[in-house]
Amino acid sequence: MDFSRRFFLSVGFAGVMAPLISHAAEEMVIPTPAEAKMIAFMKDHDVAHFMMLNKQRGLLLYIVNSRITDAAPVLSGKMKGDNRRENLGVTPSGIFKLETLDDSDSIGFKKVKGTSIYYTIHPVLDIPGQRREERLESMRPAWQRISSGCVNVALHTIANIRGMMTMPQTFKDDKSAQQVTGSFFVVLPELKPVESIFKYPEINAP
Repeated sequence: MDFSRRFFLSVGFAGVMAPLISHAAEEMVIPTPAEAKMIAFMKDHDVAHFMMLNKQRGLLLYIVNSRITDAAPVLSGKMKGDNRRENLGVTPSGIFKLETLDDSDSIGFKKVKGTSIYYTIHPVLDIPGQRREERLESMRPAWQRISSGCVNVALHTIANIRGMMTMPQTFKDDKSAQQVTGSFFVVLPELKPVESIFKYPEINAP
């Protein structure tokens, strides 16, 4: 299935995202056990719309009304891991609040502590010898591990993400009475259990 050619648009009725895919196609994006647990965790914290990256599947999943409604291929960090400290080239795992960066097609999700550098979701780069566009379209997860930690996507996927960002959610933690409003991006862990990121979203310091 060529996920890179599928897209959806936002409609203004009750903040619902309407996917332009058939029910048959939707049913083919079956959640893994870890994805299902993550969707349930976010729902328990009042977040029904968000994006989720499964590095092992090489897919960015669109979650609308607590269901996977679409998916897009991605390139992610060339090294396996869940934390930048483990290795350079790791796409960090966690729950992040997306940020629009000025004068850029990139969308920030994690700021490197003590710097102005972000891990971002950005259009695929044309780097000689790396065949990144070919990798993106390959739907071969192992071959889609090539970046230094950022997430590479097709240009139209950036537009879809911005559409999702028009539907902010409020993550609520009843135990601590904390809450944060924004658009959320989940990166599933690949070396640790999914429960390791069942926590309050990471907020970037100014």
